[in-house]
Amino acid sequence: MPQGSILGPLGFIIYVNDIPNAAPDMSFILYADDTSAFKSHQDIKTLNIMINSGITNLNTWFKSNKLSLNLNKTNYMIFGTQNKTKQLNDQLKISINDTEIRQINATKFLGITIDQNLTWKNHINELRKKCSSAIGILHKVKHFLPETALLNLYNTLLLTHINYGITAWGTACKTEKNKLHVLQKRALRAVGNSDYRSASNPLFIKYNQLKIYDLCNLHVGTFMYKYCNNLLPLTFNNTFTTNANNHKYSTRHASDFALPNCKLEFGSKSISYLGVKVWNTIPTQVKNSKSIHSFKTNYKKSFIFSYKQSETMESGT
Repeated sequence: MPQGSILGPLGFIIYVNDIPNAAPDMSFILYADDTSAFKSHQDIKTLNIMINSGITNLNTWFKSNKLSLNLNKTNYMIFGTQNKTKQLNDQLKISINDTEIRQINATKFLGITIDQNLTWKNHINELRKKCSSAIGILHKVKHFLPETALLNLYNTLLLTHINYGITAWGTACKTEKNKLHVLQKRALRAVGNSDYRSASNPLFIKYNQLKIYDLCNLHVGTFMYKYCNNLLPLTFNNTFTTNANNHKYSTRHASDFALPNCKLEFGSKSISYLGVKVWNTIPTQVKNSKSIHSFKTNYKKSFIFSYKQSETMESGT
């Protein structure tokens, strides 16, 4: 097929679609020409043997399909707690054609920077750079554009970057998310042409904007709403259990889900834990919204209402 043709991407996807069969003991994520392979084991030595065996099989598949692997863009990462990854660093030796693959601590995957400890610090640092650049633009044009145009710039230049992948990286600790919250406040002050010391809560209310912590909950809640209404891919089936009978959930509009036990901090960052934690705090009338749009609208209104209550309490004192 000629380069740039409409059928080119589809043809390539079909061409490489059987690559998981080359190493059936490994898990794969395929996206266009970007392939990621995963393998886990409790023993690092056994893991090393299994991965190299799988890599050898993959290399054979590449040769059979007349494809070449770019070793400069090929690397591996060990996921785990900080203490565990420190102990395991340099214990894996993965090579292809006698060329050792480089170990890294963080990598960008579909626009999101993932680190080996899933702290999301690297991704949030990237977001801060983009948000700071957007704030600089807002300050330059705030004296020339109307408020509505400035708010559109806020949504376009800042909020779109924050919303992207927030269901995943939103599990970062509050300290990291605070850094983004500070930038949110600065941006809204620029939109309202307010003093840098002015209170930010009235601005979030005025412009109907959610704080970073509530944005995370909104997106996780939306995921859970889709799950409850069978709007997600089949791979998410039987992800959650209900409190009522502890059976896998498969019907519409559950009340509450059973919170799974998590021995490690990693577990509390998974959607199976965080999704349950968020969903169980959402008011029933919001859960029973008739569409995704109405769910988002109603859930967002509940956050804005809490901001107003906070303002009322502060003014009363």
